[in-house]
Amino acid sequence: MASESDTYSFIRKLRKKLRQIERLETVNRVLTDEEKLKVSRKEDLRNTLHEKLSELGDESFEENNFSFETQQSSFESAAVDDLLNNSEEQTRLKDQSEEVKELKMKRKANEAEEESENEETVSRLDETIPPKVSKTGDGAGDNKVPSPSTAKAELLTLKQRKESPSPKQASETSKPGKTNSQTTKFSKSTSQSSSKPGSPASIWATAKFSVHVFEGHNDLIGAVDCLGDTIISGGRDTMVKIWNMENKEEQHSFGGHTGTVTSVKLLDSIENRRLENVVDDLPEGCQLALSSSLDCSIKLWCISSATMVRSMYTYNPVTCMGYFPGVGYIVSGSDGGKVELWDIESGNNLFSTLAHDSVTCIWVSVQQTKAIIN
Repeated sequence: MASESDTYSFIRKLRKKLRQIERLETVNRVLTDEEKLKVSRKEDLRNTLHEKLSELGDESFEENNFSFETQQSSFESAAVDDLLNNSEEQTRLKDQSEEVKELKMKRKANEAEEESENEETVSRLDETIPPKVSKTGDGAGDNKVPSPSTAKAELLTLKQRKESPSPKQASETSKPGKTNSQTTKFSKSTSQSSSKPGSPASIWATAKFSVHVFEGHNDLIGAVDCLGDTIISGGRDTMVKIWNMENKEEQHSFGGHTGTVTSVKLLDSIENRRLENVVDDLPEGCQLALSSSLDCSIKLWCISSATMVRSMYTYNPVTCMGYFPGVGYIVSGSDGGKVELWDIESGNNLFSTLAHDSVTCIWVSVQQTKAIIN
């Protein structure tokens, strides 16, 4: 029994090798040397299989031979399926190539049709355009018919003239009136005025600048203003400093604030003389300056005497400030969104409203006595 079982196991191995060889014969690629060697041993393996099957007897041989033939037929059917699939793929590719050919033929037909239409248009143009008369030396006029290339060029010119509007139509479509001509005249006058000597553009173009660094603050600078040769600055170090641009030195340093200085303002000579008559205890010929801070205060400084003239408590941290000259009003904005109006003469609050969530910038119009607040 042991020898018979060994024979069966050996037969199974032989059949397995034969199946592998059948698969290798159906693959769509180049076989390796090792695979070619296996395929070459197919006949030897098949003869060995027949010998082993004959050793087991006629009945078993027929049965096993039948099973082997069944396996072989299955391989053949698989090969047939592959051939059918390949034929379907070839059919599909053939259909695609035919579609491409049809598209090319249609394109050529369209191009031919367009070319014929162009030729007809050129011929009609030749009929409508009169022949040009060229003058010769003997006085006789020779009629010359334009060539097709010349006719095509003239046709394109006519089309462009029809499609592009005239200058009058363009001006009417853009804006009523003579907008284009006015714009052209304005641009010419602007360029001429900018090129004139003494104009602001020519002055800035030919100006020479020098840079000087003023050092004195111990922290970030948050506000700057200048008037004439005087510069005022305020920073996070709570200091207000006055600088002289002529000698490039620090002139004064005011230390009255206890919080970050957020805004500074120099008042001109006209406002200084006006305030001398209305503000008590103000020295004569005093140059005035304003500063605001997050310490909830607005202060009025006399630069000439290096003293603080007035301090107004705002009850809210001031983030920005503006000044109305001629009336002596200070407008301030706070981090809480409050906008307030102060009288510089008395130091009293004239108006207060909650306008925004937070006020960051104030711009004052001197001519119209109004403020823009953001």
